[in-house]
Amino acid sequence: MPVPDFRIVDGPAPPAIEQFKEAVKELGYPDKPVCFKPSVSNGSRGFRIISEQMNELDLLFNHKPTSVYITLNEAIRILSSGKFPELLISEYFPGEEFSVDCLANHGEAKLVAPRLRKRMINGISVEGEFVKEESIIPYCTQIIRELQLHGNIGIQVKKSAGDQFLVLEINPRVQGSISAGLGAGINLPVLAIKQELGLPITPTELSVKWGTKFSRYWEEVFY
Repeated sequence: MPVPDFRIVDGPAPPAIEQFKEAVKELGYPDKPVCFKPSVSNGSRGFRIISEQMNELDLLFNHKPTSVYITLNEAIRILSSGKFPELLISEYFPGEEFSVDCLANHGEAKLVAPRLRKRMINGISVEGEFVKEESIIPYCTQIIRELQLHGNIGIQVKKSAGDQFLVLEINPRVQGSISAGLGAGINLPVLAIKQELGLPITPTELSVKWGTKFSRYWEEVFY
């Protein structure tokens, strides 16, 4: 099945740095931006986009210091300073990103609900919309079948430069914004529990109210 073009970099620091440089080059840099992330991570920790097209002055004065952009030289300098974990180097996808909340029963997709990530803070969706994106649903269904996944599953997909949604990561657990499904008429944690207990699940419980939008916000607490 189609996946992003990627390379794995691991091993002792000096050889791994050379692997890193070669992987970035093979993936089209500097003509194309490339991204990397630890193979095992959480909440965008360690994720960076390597690009020579960025304006460092603009980043400094017009963006918050949480920017994910980095130059190749800066990435190499940091990685050379100590031991680092196995890295996944991948082509960069410029298009829309979706979180896909799924309910799986030993490889059978019972529910696949894509939600567009309209706005994120530190890798967490704070604004989105449930969209019946026809290309994403069968793609995630295939992932669930091939890996024989079970229970609440989270899949992240993003649109590539070739206009195709491809997998970024798979989380065999509930996702941080799974509660957004309540607004769209689906309660995924409850569905997973009912599935495990052998309780009946009605078609209504698996029906997504497509087009539902959500927004998460901070609320003050005074004491």
